[in-house]
Amino acid sequence: MPRFAGAPDNRLRKMVNNGSDIQWRNCSAGMKPADPLIIEAAGLRAVFTRHADRWHHHVEIQADSKWPVVLRSVEGAPEEDFPPSPAIQELHPHVDADTGLVVLGVGMSGGNHWSLVCKTNASQQDGTHQLAFSFACRSRHPPARIGNTYAVLHQTLFALHEDTMQLVSCPGSIAVATTDVAGITEVNQQLRLDQFPAQIAANDAKPKTWQWSYTIRTIDETTCGNASG
Repeated sequence: MPRFAGAPDNRLRKMVNNGSDIQWRNCSAGMKPADPLIIEAAGLRAVFTRHADRWHHHVEIQADSKWPVVLRSVEGAPEEDFPPSPAIQELHPHVDADTGLVVLGVGMSGGNHWSLVCKTNASQQDGTHQLAFSFACRSRHPPARIGNTYAVLHQTLFALHEDTMQLVSCPGSIAVATTDVAGITEVNQQLRLDQFPAQIAANDAKPKTWQWSYTIRTIDETTCGNASG
């Protein structure tokens, strides 16, 4: 059962950060552990929901008054040591004086430890607020593959520009910009962000922590080809 540390009271359910409204939903002291957690940026929000032994998340984009889901995390089974996406089993909401609202997460699969930080920050491209995800995996041995996998829920055009994948679809368009990710690809309507530690540290027998991060922000279709984070 997840624990919630430092949950803000109702006075902190809506904050203003650098002039942009960033909201934390369902984060009162009396919330149930299974309630969804939502963190919002400019026209985007990440929604964390509890399923079985871990927290899943999806990304919604604002389309007029609706919020259709554009990306949904692909999770693994409890017996998988290295699932398609990190196994996050506990979430801790946190309010940072500088960056605003933050989701902190931890979990385990096999002998591997996972961690997550999800927050918002300002895009270097145009200053708009974007979702920022940082993950880490501590493992005894270099895994063959770690990273994140998302199901893409609408018919989408994909365009790779250096370390940024642009996704153009009917609800709206987004750019996923990566750091310390070996590859970002689309396979069968899934977006994959991959690291391959065993290829670069096959003989490293010591436990090691592998880290990667990415941002997600809205873009205008006319900016495609020039939308790195």
